[in-house]
Amino acid sequence: MRRAPTLLDHALAALGAFAVTLAGGWWFGAAGPASGAQAVRAEAAPARLLVVAAPSGPDRAGAPALGNLPLPRLPAETPVRVPAADPAAIRPVALEAPPLPALPAASACDLRLTAEPAPAAMLHLRLEAPCAAGGPVTVHHAGLALTVATDDAGRADLRLPALADPAVIVAEANGESAVLRHAVPDLARWQRAVLGWRGEGLAALHVREAGAAYGEPGHRHADAPGSEEAALAGEGGWVLRLGSGEGPEARRAEVWTAPRDLSAQVTVEAQVTERSCGRVLEAQAFVVGPQGSGAADLSLSVPGCDALGEWVAIGAEAALRLAAR
Repeated sequence: MRRAPTLLDHALAALGAFAVTLAGGWWFGAAGPASGAQAVRAEAAPARLLVVAAPSGPDRAGAPALGNLPLPRLPAETPVRVPAADPAAIRPVALEAPPLPALPAASACDLRLTAEPAPAAMLHLRLEAPCAAGGPVTVHHAGLALTVATDDAGRADLRLPALADPAVIVAEANGESAVLRHAVPDLARWQRAVLGWRGEGLAALHVREAGAAYGEPGHRHADAPGSEEAALAGEGGWVLRLGSGEGPEARRAEVWTAPRDLSAQVTVEAQVTERSCGRVLEAQAFVVGPQGSGAADLSLSVPGCDALGEWVAIGAEAALRLAAR
């Protein structure tokens, strides 16, 4: 006589071989032939392992009762202890930075001065001063100082009347200097008168050749200079303005050159203007000629502004005599 199926029989038939549920995970199961494989998201189920077993014999009366067995607890995470470093075992390590690239040495100005002889005891100077590109270079010769402006490459050309033989010329720029010595064998054939000044040029060189009066053809000055070609032909002298600098420290000059045997009267003159009235004008005078060579510092006192339009003059030869006393 068959016994009625028990609750355990129905459970075993429905569940199959096993079932596993993981908390918050997916549920996987093997179902009977009437249902296919399926995956269902578990909703906040506790993490537990459900084990179902069927007794091996036909009589399942002795089967153990089902129960929900808790998952075994994992051991608590054990911290990893790192032993403290032994200070005695610590050794300093020298950090070696890569060597810095060598900086180029501060270059000198490389100031260069060359000269070529020219007719009438002139020297054609070529200045090269890379450190003074676009700036001033000062040229010294026989007591005369000139400011010369260079171009953007630091070059400048200057026609310099020689005042001595041999001519010793010094160029200065940015603390550097260059010296040149050049023979001037034809200087003895010429005579010169020079007026040099610093800053604003309010005095001027005037030369009256061979007894000429003011305003006549033989009256030489910056506004009526004569020509070098006429001087080379023995037909008088000419006045050359030198220096290209600007500002209160710029040094400039006017030079009269003529054949050695030409008679002339040389004066330094200044007109009384609103710029010059009441002032004392400082300058230098140089003479090179048959009577020898000399230089003198000039102080030209200009009358007050009530004498506008008048002229004041001092002879270069007289200035040299005063300086010799």
